[in-house]
Amino acid sequence: MSKATSGKNNPNYGKKHSEETRRKQSDAHKGEKHGMSKLTEEQVIEIRNIKNKTLKEIAKMFNVSIGCITGIINRINWKYI
Repeated sequence: MSKATSGKNNPNYGKKHSEETRRKQSDAHKGEKHGMSKLTEEQVIEIRNIKNKTLKEIAKMFNVSIGCITGIINRINWKYI
């Protein structure tokens, strides 16, 4: 971004989005709608229901990291499901 349009020179500087705009922006990139998402909502529900496997085994089943599985189970990620 050039200096001419950064900081106080930016036409949007100091303006705030309305509640409706913030909600729309938040909903637009949640879960499987996000371009980088590897899982679907159904898979997240399935992960939360698996009880007899280790985190490593679950991560391998869904081709994601152990940290991703931990976040899903502890509801740090995919909170709204």
